[in-house]
Amino acid sequence: MAGNQLAKYVWLVDIIRQYKHLTYKQISEKWKNSDFGSGEPLSLRTFHNFRAGIAESLGIDIELDKEKRGYYYHIAESSLQDAKSVRSWVMDSYSVLNQLLADKKLENRVQFEKIPSGNTWLSTFMQAMRENKVVKITYKKFSDDEGKTFDAEPYFMKVANRRWYVIVRALHYVEKNRENNTHEDEIRVYALDRIVNVEITDKTFKIDKDFNAEEFYDGCLGVMHSEEEKQRVVIRAYGEARNYMETLPFHDSQRLISSDNESSVFEMYVKTTYDFMQHVMEQGDKIEVLEPESVRVEMRKLAEKLMEYYER
Repeated sequence: MAGNQLAKYVWLVDIIRQYKHLTYKQISEKWKNSDFGSGEPLSLRTFHNFRAGIAESLGIDIELDKEKRGYYYHIAESSLQDAKSVRSWVMDSYSVLNQLLADKKLENRVQFEKIPSGNTWLSTFMQAMRENKVVKITYKKFSDDEGKTFDAEPYFMKVANRRWYVIVRALHYVEKNRENNTHEDEIRVYALDRIVNVEITDKTFKIDKDFNAEEFYDGCLGVMHSEEEKQRVVIRAYGEARNYMETLPFHDSQRLISSDNESSVFEMYVKTTYDFMQHVMEQGDKIEVLEPESVRVEMRKLAEKLMEYYER
């Protein structure tokens, strides 16, 4: 889909989402006064074509509620609840972009976080995933002076902590398992900023029918994958930190279980990877892990290591 067409779709969804309920006439008038309309109204035929395109490409239904409100259009609640994260990301990104394009005065008054690795190999991996082509990756770890080259099947991509990652089925691990009758994890995560080179090969592949990206990261924070079972973690947040945790939950499973004037207690079911520990450490002295004891022990070790640095 052309970017300009997607921007128009997002504009329409955003304007109806903003005003909750609008008639076609009101929508047409707002289109006329927008950067897209350039003084021309939105024809009824184009409006309905947009509705169909939005439903097909974004999975969002613009419904007519003529019984309750009298020919007013609104966004179906189920559409927003069921929207995939990538669609939400596209919606938010294009919504901001539309605002900036419509008003140049805002151009230097909105700042974004830069993702250093995003521009180099992102489009290459996107093309390979679109065509289901095997890629040849040359990857250099921070601890590796030489770097290694191997073939991989790119499954999906993820951004976390200002870095892009590609999740692949690494074919050298597939071969190793076959030769040694081992069961090492063949699905691997690689940071784009550690990739030296990528080539799209002529070989095609099919994604394992049993693989699911959401299940792969179920219970995980950040980009680290773990095969361990999810466990119940209880966290106490002090002062303003509890407000931050309520408005920006650590995990989808997070739930408030008690609160008083000084603190709030939350529970969640997560995999306690190093990414999780780091996320907890980022909150400093504002939160405390209460359960389980094993996680408290690990947090204590990290805190003691940190103390060593400052006691030197």
